[in-house]
Amino acid sequence: MNTSATQKAQKTQNAPLSMKGTSPVGSGSQFLRSLKSEWVKNVTVRRTWVWCVLFLGSLFGPVTLMALFKSGDTVTFQWPDIATGASIFLLLSVVYGASSTAQEINSKMNAHAFLTQKGRWQWLTARYVLLVVMLLVLWGAGGAIAWLIASVAPGTEFVGGSFTAMWANAIAMPVYALIGAGVAALTRNRVAGLTLPLVWILVIENILLAFQSKYTWVEFLYHWSPGHVVNDITLSEQGLMPGGSVSIGHSLTVLALWLIVSVVIGLVSNQKRDIQ
Repeated sequence: MNTSATQKAQKTQNAPLSMKGTSPVGSGSQFLRSLKSEWVKNVTVRRTWVWCVLFLGSLFGPVTLMALFKSGDTVTFQWPDIATGASIFLLLSVVYGASSTAQEINSKMNAHAFLTQKGRWQWLTARYVLLVVMLLVLWGAGGAIAWLIASVAPGTEFVGGSFTAMWANAIAMPVYALIGAGVAALTRNRVAGLTLPLVWILVIENILLAFQSKYTWVEFLYHWSPGHVVNDITLSEQGLMPGGSVSIGHSLTVLALWLIVSVVIGLVSNQKRDIQ
């Protein structure tokens, strides 16, 4: 009798989780928990709010300075003027995407995620999602503050104009952040994650631009580089691209390809490489 009871207890102990009366948690529920975990980590860290202030200030700061130091009695603003700080926002996006991702890896927080989550992909995907949402919200909020200043500040007038620069940057900024995050996840290095994308966007692309008319392969590289996409979209919308060489559809395709490549290299590296 005791032997039978012992064997039954051992079978129960070795049985799968679902046979013990507890249903396994689905991957969807696990991802939501990962998303919540990343959200809590972000909002409870002071540096996140410092970054938020920097992002917002990069948009309304230039507009405020233009309103304060206007040359005449009245300064007129259009939507492209609201996006004057887009280049600063771009730099911050790459740096934040790279540094925040590398910080998780360097502090071994990814090891904690591997032990508490069913899949390695969940923590990094959750971070990607929150990064995109955060930048979209901050771009919209910063643009709204800048628009408010341009509309109500003394001696200013907002006249609207083309909205292309605003929506194009709203699409591009999360991509730039994910490029930085992907390189950081691949190299596991904060400096490399922010340096490589910025050097390509700010230096290499300008070199490609200078020599694109001389070499076909240089022109190909330039047209498939991400740093000048927003400018290309704006010029295409205004009909100013020479010979219609680059369409808005092509520019959006470039962003989509860089988005996919950045996310994939980050996830594959996170999945395959061991924790050091």
